[in-house]
Amino acid sequence: PYFFFSTETLYWNGSPRIENDVNPNATHEQRHTLFTIKENCLLLDRNPLSVKAVESSVSCALRCAREKRCKSANFVSGDKSCSFLDKTQTLHAHLVECGHVGAVYLKKV
Repeated sequence: PYFFFSTETLYWNGSPRIENDVNPNATHEQRHTLFTIKENCLLLDRNPLSVKAVESSVSCALRCAREKRCKSANFVSGDKSCSFLDKTQTLHAHLVECGHVGAVYLKKV
């Protein structure tokens, strides 16, 4: 499945969680980003670019979209963490592991 969002659309629909993540200086590419998603899967990476506390997979995707080096991200609902990754399943399929309930792997397209 694909997940497309526009921070402007999410903002104007009145989502307060998204409103806090909107960067008014973001480029067009950062504001309009397409992700593929894999529910209950993670890309295992011992050295993520960074780990942030977020409320949802949408917030995780928004933050990843703003980071140029972020090529994909893992969201874990249990601890509300978002790990930015500089690699994707395309070149590292052997690192994708499914069966993690409440996890979402997000890959920029």
